[in-house]
Amino acid sequence: MEKKSCNECGTLVLSSTFNKHKGLCALCARGIKKTICDTCKNQVSVPLKQSDGTKLCLKCSMQLSQPIRDLWKKKCDLTNNVFSLEGIEIIEYPDFTTVFENEELKGIYHPLCSVKIKKKKSKDYSIFHIVSHNGVWLNDENNTGNPNEEYSIFKINQSKYQFNGDLTRFKGYELIKDLFNFLTEEYNKKLKLTSEEFINHIISTYPIDISSFDYLNYIETFYYFNEQKPKKNNGFEPFNKQNFISIGEELILNNKELITLVPIGVCWSEHYFQDGNSIFLFYEPEQNFIYCVNQYS
Repeated sequence: MEKKSCNECGTLVLSSTFNKHKGLCALCARGIKKTICDTCKNQVSVPLKQSDGTKLCLKCSMQLSQPIRDLWKKKCDLTNNVFSLEGIEIIEYPDFTTVFENEELKGIYHPLCSVKIKKKKSKDYSIFHIVSHNGVWLNDENNTGNPNEEYSIFKINQSKYQFNGDLTRFKGYELIKDLFNFLTEEYNKKLKLTSEEFINHIISTYPIDISSFDYLNYIETFYYFNEQKPKKNNGFEPFNKQNFISIGEELILNNKELITLVPIGVCWSEHYFQDGNSIFLFYEPEQNFIYCVNQYS
């Protein structure tokens, strides 16, 4: 059966396909351009882009990531964890002043819970906090600073978080403090408004122009988070195979630097927010750093 080469990518196709698509294969005719796998050099229609920018076929991508997957499964064996799951103490919605050294991040990060956890074969406890900047977008200029789209990094200083990142990474950071204080004041009036009513109330009464800021998302997130507080739903689950093999593997493959850290636990989004932004907690013991890692679902 006669075949002809696609005029775009060179793939051999049936003459009927060649004539039907005016000299192209079916994929090129649909605008799907084949790419060369950077490892095996075979053509691939849907390449998998790696964190370093290389493009791989599925087979090469799986082979490259397999050692990382294997190492991750070992970390998910509880016998390898330096912390004990016994006697964990959870504090839901801790006060901001018990989480951060100062108030520069107030209104940007929501404290979800504090976790008091003991090291194995030790009487010493460590206190970690899971926090989220859900409701505040990051600037798109670059994704290499702290915070970035993947995670926020904090230094632990006497059980409180110290932020050494860049506040300008947050869109509207210069507007957030005053808006947050106003939202808190209005919410505490117990007006018993729905989310939509509360948003409209704020828009009609807030005296500062915030049109350059995604205030609708911010106000809605603030409202929902505060509505959840009285319920005291424990959204935290400690590190275990069920939570970290399946979901954590995606985090590790996208952020390979996390494989060297100690996974602590996760706060599931549905207990705190209106969207699917869960927060995974990783600990770096050498420099006493905490990584709050975003997982969007």
